[in-house]
Amino acid sequence: MKNTSIIIFGLLFIAEIVSGQPEVEWQRLYGEERVQEFFRAHIRTEANGWAFTGYVWRPFPSNFWLLVTDDEGNNILNEEYGEAEFCHAYDLVQTEDGGYLMGGTFQNRGANENFGVVRVDAEGNMIWEREYGDFDEDKCQAVLGLKNDEFILAGGMEQGGNPQAYLIKIQGNGDVIWERTYGGDRREEFEDIIHIENGYAMAGVTRSFGAGLNDFWLVAVNDDGEMRWDQTFGGDLHEHPFALVRTADEGFALAGFEQLEEGFHHNAMIVKTNPAGEQVWLRRFANEDGIETELNDIVLMPDNGFTAVGQSDPGENRFGYILCVDEDGNRNWERLLNVDRPFDNFYSVLLDDDNGITMAGESVLVLENGSDNMQGWFVKLEAADLPPVIISKTPPDSLFRIPRTGSQAFSVNAIDPELQDLTYRWFFEGDTIGDEEIIILDFPELDTLDLQVFVSDGTWTISTGWQIMVVPLIAGWSPEDTMVTVEQFEVLQFEVEAGLPDDTLLVYRWQLDEEVVGNADSLQIAFPDTGNFTISVTAEARDVEESLRWNVNVLPPNRVKNYREILQAFNLEQPRPNPFNNTTSIEFTFPSRKYLDLTVFDLAGRKVEQIIDGFFTAGNHEVKINASQWNSGIYILQFKTAETSRNMKIICVK
Repeated sequence: MKNTSIIIFGLLFIAEIVSGQPEVEWQRLYGEERVQEFFRAHIRTEANGWAFTGYVWRPFPSNFWLLVTDDEGNNILNEEYGEAEFCHAYDLVQTEDGGYLMGGTFQNRGANENFGVVRVDAEGNMIWEREYGDFDEDKCQAVLGLKNDEFILAGGMEQGGNPQAYLIKIQGNGDVIWERTYGGDRREEFEDIIHIENGYAMAGVTRSFGAGLNDFWLVAVNDDGEMRWDQTFGGDLHEHPFALVRTADEGFALAGFEQLEEGFHHNAMIVKTNPAGEQVWLRRFANEDGIETELNDIVLMPDNGFTAVGQSDPGENRFGYILCVDEDGNRNWERLLNVDRPFDNFYSVLLDDDNGITMAGESVLVLENGSDNMQGWFVKLEAADLPPVIISKTPPDSLFRIPRTGSQAFSVNAIDPELQDLTYRWFFEGDTIGDEEIIILDFPELDTLDLQVFVSDGTWTISTGWQIMVVPLIAGWSPEDTMVTVEQFEVLQFEVEAGLPDDTLLVYRWQLDEEVVGNADSLQIAFPDTGNFTISVTAEARDVEESLRWNVNVLPPNRVKNYREILQAFNLEQPRPNPFNNTTSIEFTFPSRKYLDLTVFDLAGRKVEQIIDGFFTAGNHEVKINASQWNSGIYILQFKTAETSRNMKIICVK
């Protein structure tokens, strides 16, 4: 595989600035004088160093080249392999036993290229060397390591003048598990391969399909190599991809070039797709100064954008080329690099553990005798100034519904790749309401509201938000007192007022104890039996529901009369004020010394606070209720003595 990538599971955000261009942290050349060395791919090793492959050319023979370094770039292993006269390696993976597997081509003078693979142990000792494909010509462009010491090899083959894309799956001992060819009657070839769910995806070039001379080609296959789908991208010119990476949204990005008709000029080109391989955008990066550019590899960045590398040819020179774009394909920055004589190129790019970029390729030095000396070139860029990343938010859904009178905590979990301190700015309906990581809001009224939070590291600012629908479905009811005493066989009428701000259809469910007895916004019911009963109603719309219940005490007619006489024995006033902010008062008169339980409940029947639990003497009394710790909403005030109980609705508005 020519590239590795990471996936940040994050949320859509808005970034206010474009990242700056990172500087070169360090770079090194690897090789000998009067020997030409070329890097074609590099990977991070299990020991936290780097491993490079390519080839060494003397010019006869040329060999597979394996170079392994520590974290500072110092050589640990430097070996060459291959029995043929021309052995060129293009990709490598580290094996499960700590060794390496390299893929490329073997060729002898006057003969065609053969699909060549070499496996070595952790000390660089050859384990085996194999050629695959019984064709006129074939080559390996990319390798992918799998579990259980298995590998996928991708490239191309040609038989009877019909070039096709070629996949081979092998065991750790080199034996073939299966092999497949793909294509039409003209020309196809795979350049890169990655693992996807239950299979593999390959980027390559096609001439049999698509719209032009050559087009970008994206192919997905299952675990057995059987075609699942394919897509082509490009116009009526020559386009060629060299690299493939998975995007943060489980799509794909392909990088390569477009060749123009005039003078065969090349422009860098990137295509982004959705998970089904359908094109999301295609960008051609033409340079205003007429500089040619090609892309050989691409990597996904933490901000969901991409960094791609290749070469640039301004005139007779050739520079290493770096292009950074955002997730929509807009160019953030680009850069040309060279060491000595400007005849350089990058073939491989990785995102390092510190979010810096490492690149491998080739650079030409001018020796004292005036001759050119090609060497392997490794460059590490400093980590770019990246924006913070929102990992998650609470509530997780950006469209959030909450019943009126409810409270909700809102928060974001954000990190900064540069480990900078983050600041927060919360805006509710356009007004600044806080600067903490978490806020708590109350929702007393029906409404649709906007909440946004902006997270900043001092350079970048990103944001996310919620559209909040306040949906207290039940806004009013009758009887207002939810503790009801009635005479046997008496008919009662129950009603509720409910609704959402957007007039969404509501569904009602009335229950007598556990039995469903109605589905309208009102219920008329008689009680033939005496005892205690519960009448409840539930209103539901979309994913929000709210319930209310009445406790009904059904008495024989003579007991109802006695009960009403008891009620008249004392005087109970309505709370004043009502609605109220932080305090309200209730007045009552007892004809004799009595025990009083004064308790506040919410609409779900949960106790909020017990105000009074004790005895009062005969006479007039006033009790003040302090609601400073309550949320805005509707509450039930229960006034209960040894003889009777009364409920009253009170409304707290903050």
